[in-house]
Amino acid sequence: MSLSVDKDDQGRVKHVVGICADVTDIREAEEKLKYNATHDALTGLPNRFLLDDRLEHALAYARRVNSGLAVIFIDLDNFKSVNDTLGHAQGDALLVEVAERIVPILRESDTVARHGGDEFTIVIADITDPKQVEITARRLLETVAAPYKLGGENVHITASIGVALFPTDGADAANLIQHADVAMYGAKGLGRNRVQFFSEDLQERLDRRMTVEKELRGAAEEDRFFLLYQPQVDLSTGHITGAEALVRLRSRDGSILSPTEFIPVAEESNLILQLSDWVLRKSCEELRVLHAIVPDLLMSLNFTMR
Repeated sequence: MSLSVDKDDQGRVKHVVGICADVTDIREAEEKLKYNATHDALTGLPNRFLLDDRLEHALAYARRVNSGLAVIFIDLDNFKSVNDTLGHAQGDALLVEVAERIVPILRESDTVARHGGDEFTIVIADITDPKQVEITARRLLETVAAPYKLGGENVHITASIGVALFPTDGADAANLIQHADVAMYGAKGLGRNRVQFFSEDLQERLDRRMTVEKELRGAAEEDRFFLLYQPQVDLSTGHITGAEALVRLRSRDGSILSPTEFIPVAEESNLILQLSDWVLRKSCEELRVLHAIVPDLLMSLNFTMR
C-alpha cells in the first residue's frame, strides 16, 4: 500500500489517498530469480556462486573459532561415455541421482554444489580431525560407485575425489578449491576411483605435467619429435633383421624428454593421435631410405589403443 496526502490551500489535510497493489506474483518472481541465480537448474544444488559465498562464511567461522575445514572435489570417471552411449538425457538423469545420493551423507551444516559438468564440490566445516573427512570421502566414493538404473540398463560409474584442508593446504577459498582440484587430478592419475589428499608433491607433478603438455603442443610443426631405432638381431648370423621405431621429444630448451614422461600426457589428450600420425609417416619415410641398405628390413611401431 502507498499513501499520499491531499491538502487544501491552507495546508490542511483534506483526505488521504491509498493505493493497494497485490505484489504476490512479483515477490514470487523475485524469489524464483534469486533461487535460479544461486542454484543449479538440473540438480537443484547450490551453484558456484552460492558455493563461493558459503565457503567464505565457513572460512570466516573457522578462523574465528580456530577450527578446521575441508573442500572436497568430486569428478565422475568416464562420464562422457555415458553421454555417448546412452544420450545426454540419461547423462542428466545420472547427475541428478548422484546429487541425490551425495546429500544424505552430509550434515545440514555442510554444502554440496554442482561445480559444473560432472563435477561436484563439497564444503565440510567445523572439523576437529582429518580422519572425519577421509571417512566421509570414502563413503562418497562407495555411494557413487553403486549401480544406476538408466533407460532400463545397469550403469556403473566411479569417481575421483580430491581433498584440501584448511589451514594446512590453503588459507583462502581460491587456494582450497584449486588444491582440491589438484588432488582430484592426482586421484585420476593414480588410476581413478580413489580419494587423494592434496600435497606439495602433487602440485609439483601437476606443474610438471602442464610443462610437458606445453612442450608437446606444436612439437610436430616445430620438428622437435625424432625417432630412434632399436635393432632386432638374428643371433645365429649377427644380421639386423628388423628395428623398432621409438619416438623421442626434444624440448624447446634442447633437452630430451623421456617417453615415460610425455607419452602418458599425450595419451590423456588428443595429442596422442597427432603424435601417432607423425610417427607412422616419419618411420615410413626413413624405412624407404633404410631399404636401400637392408632391402628386407622389417620395422615395428607402437600405437595407442585410441
